[in-house]
Amino acid sequence: MCSACFLAKLDLNARQYFPVILLFNSILLYLQKAYLY
Repeated sequence: MCSACFLAKLDLNARQYFPVILLFNSILLYLQKAYLY
């Protein structure tokens, strides 16, 4: 699930968890790159 879709689902609650979501998203991207290369 993309971060934008995730934010849209959470809506109001997304604002307080925004840093956590960004961190989680960056970790996912890092893992994807690690598995691809």
